[in-house]
Amino acid sequence: MSPEFLKVNPFHQVPAFVEKGNTMIESASILRYVAEGSDLYPGDFNDQHRIDTILDFNATYLRDELEASVMGNVLIPVLSNSPPPNTSTCSAR
Repeated sequence: MSPEFLKVNPFHQVPAFVEKGNTMIESASILRYVAEGSDLYPGDFNDQHRIDTILDFNATYLRDELEASVMGNVLIPVLSNSPPPNTSTCSAR
């Protein structure tokens, strides 16, 4: 990563968002900021809470599992030009 980017996000990770001199480095807070005041993020507190709960649940519980799955089943096979892992052991529920 470039030295310029490391000044934006010292954790060396994406996403990073800079606007009006303010830096944001967490995806959920960036999404809230971008959506604030739009139809995407409602003005009602209860509706906001439902959206915030989903964003935070994703960041807390799902992110690592989804990232590992996407890396192993999609990105690595595509980037290495190899077939995805055998999924025949998966069962429908």
